Amino acid sequence: METQKSKGKCLLCGVELEKSAIARHLRLCAKTNAATGKAARKPKIQAFHFSVEGLHLPEYWLHIYIPAGAKLEALDAFLRKIWLECCGHCSAFRIEKVQYSRHPSPEFDEKSMRIELRKVFAPGMKFTYDYDFGSTTHLALKVVSGIENESAAIRLLARNNPT
Repeated sequence: METQKSKGKCLLCGVELEKSAIARHLRLCAKTNAATGKAARKPKIQAFHFSVEGLHLPEYWLHIYIPAGAKLEALDAFLRKIWLECCGHCSAFRIEKVQYSRHPSPEFDEKSMRIELRKVFAPGMKFTYDYDFGSTTHLALKVVSGIENESAAIRLLARNNPT
């Protein structure tokens, strides 16, 4: 039996692609869209391109842009808003054996999410995120690349189509 391939849409240009092609497409599409933009040029901001997927359900995925100077808590807030939030559950990132929490507990050797992304990430890094420690949603994230952009806002670049 053939497995169904996950497809999604680039939100920069509207093209629909398979999950396996979206990161490659976004590298080119982001440059093309930035080059053809008609707005006045703003200073370039260092940023990251992240892929996010369900750890056990990889057919659910997102690609996002986030400035390198943003804090880990901003990434947490974005994931909650777009995908996870129901009623204010706890969450944590696990990055290279360090756990980052909104309300860190010294008892569990946790660190605060009030740290800039540029201090913990580099292109190619993989890490995890857990939301709601009762019926936990597990996400797998990857820093696809470091990029420059003119936007200081977190931006959804692509996502899977609803199934």
